[in-house]
Amino acid sequence: MHLAGITTHPTGEWVTQQARNLLMNLEGHADSSKFLIRVVLDEYADHYNLHRPHRALQQSPPAGRPHPPAPGANVRVRRRDRLGGLIREYSQVA
Repeated sequence: MHLAGITTHPTGEWVTQQARNLLMNLEGHADSSKFLIRVVLDEYADHYNLHRPHRALQQSPPAGRPHPPAPGANVRVRRRDRLGGLIREYSQVA
């Protein structure tokens, strides 16, 4: 696996330079690569920031929770599969 540079605002020039850097790092082994994956990283970033619980944040995601359930409330749990089930998110339904 090879990870190119990361930015929140990629430009065409930036992407081109990252592709050049990657080809130089592969040193002639580029023809053995089978996949170029971009959408997986977007899905994981969304999951990490909006859904995944973090211990240091009292089990809340970095972006916070819009409506935390009341303590002792009777809630049901709903599962949402992302990326074909590679990531599973759980949320509480009142």
